[in-house]
Amino acid sequence: MIIGEDVRLRRLEKADLYHLWEWHEMDELYLFNTIRSFVSWDEIHENFNDHFAWKGDFVIESKGNRILGICSYHNINWKNRSCSISFKMKADSLNLHFSVEAVQVLASIVFNELNLIKIDSSILQISEFEIQTIKKAGFEQEGRLREHVFRDNRYLDMLIFSLFRKDVDNDD
Repeated sequence: MIIGEDVRLRRLEKADLYHLWEWHEMDELYLFNTIRSFVSWDEIHENFNDHFAWKGDFVIESKGNRILGICSYHNINWKNRSCSISFKMKADSLNLHFSVEAVQVLASIVFNELNLIKIDSSILQISEFEIQTIKKAGFEQEGRLREHVFRDNRYLDMLIFSLFRKDVDNDD
């Protein structure tokens, strides 16, 4: 468990699945998008270790043990010392503080424990909460993939953000 000032990041556990599955049904939680083809909730539950063995997935909790969201690091490139991060929380003004802190704690893990030098994050142009979070966490927009994702009967741009270790180290 990694403890921040107001949030904790802990490994995803089988007991979290039901809560996250319900959320996914309402909001397409990215965590389940990587499972190629699954038959049912029962199959995911039975094969938890097969689907969620990656140690880079974390549940974001409040200090009162309330699940606030999830975050992950993935696509590690050891040669270039970079990776990508993803995160999802319910969008509201109260959660903005928690989501920014969760992204900063995750970045700290990536920079200090994995010794990487760059993090990127891809966010849909319509995801205002995520864009606000990533900017407040210190990331800068590097690019835009135009009409990159088809969703809700239209093509959407994907915004690419990055954070460098040297920029975080210089803030101290």
